Amino acid sequence: VAAQRRAWRAAATPLMRRHDRVLGLLREALPAEGLVMTDMTQIAYTGNVTFPVEAPRSWFHPQGYGTLGYALPAAIGAKLAAPARPVVAVVGDAGFLYTLQELATAVEEGLPLLILLWNNRGLGQIRDDMIARGFQQIGVSPRNPDYLALARAFGAEAARAESLEALPGLLARGLAAAGPFLLEVPDGIVP
Repeated sequence: VAAQRRAWRAAATPLMRRHDRVLGLLREALPAEGLVMTDMTQIAYTGNVTFPVEAPRSWFHPQGYGTLGYALPAAIGAKLAAPARPVVAVVGDAGFLYTLQELATAVEEGLPLLILLWNNRGLGQIRDDMIARGFQQIGVSPRNPDYLALARAFGAEAARAESLEALPGLLARGLAAAGPFLLEVPDGIVP
């Protein structure tokens, strides 16, 4: 596995290396027993290869059907099933719109969840694939809402990482929060 990760990193694109840096900081902040639920998003595709887990059934990804919106409901279920374990939902900005209303459930239940929202301003993988193939980009760059305002409207805490240096402190804050904490990470945060 280590050899496969090294080979992957050697061939990784700049975008994948940015994902890997953010995920590395998440791994440092997340205790070994932490659970990570991911959505169909570019940063999770990278994490499927590079994110080290300490125990089986610690990294969950909706492989197969390509389910957008999986991570937040799965994180709620994971926290209810294992309340003593830290739980993180890794979501993309467009996919998060599928189930963001479940923030209301997480707030009502008082569930401490870190929601790491990778914001690449749209359906990034589909958009990038269209660009690579010379297709016209249709429906892949929707107008994003203010995710911090939405999270706060539901009663969750929220913050945006304005720099890579700020990310470790915000991850620690989110993991220590008493309820849901949305951490928006813009895709340009890592040079």
